[in-house]
Amino acid sequence: MEERINREIMDYKESIGGLELRQFLWTAVAVALSVIVYFSFSHLGTNVVSWICVTVAIPPVLLGFATWHKMNAEQILAVLYRYMITPSQLCWKCDNQFVTLLKQERQKTKKGQKTCSKP
Repeated sequence: MEERINREIMDYKESIGGLELRQFLWTAVAVALSVIVYFSFSHLGTNVVSWICVTVAIPPVLLGFATWHKMNAEQILAVLYRYMITPSQLCWKCDNQFVTLLKQERQKTKKGQKTCSKP
């Protein structure tokens, strides 16, 4: 019996019936929402209710299967929230090291200290 081993150990993912755990859970959420919608709107007719069920089931399934730059949907949404929705102000300050050293040397000379010593 031969077991397939991934070349990169970080790419290993356990599966339940061919789906990863998060994919399985999001698919279960999509099915549950579809059942609730089906019984809630059954008075509208089978054709209309089937389209409503499909429309309601698409977002959870996409959340389960979406990946981008090795991030799952929850991580993608967190990044989008952090950088696009949350206001942030970036303040950049130029730090000129030459001017800083020059000021330090001037302060030393004002105090009467020697700036450089020759052997």
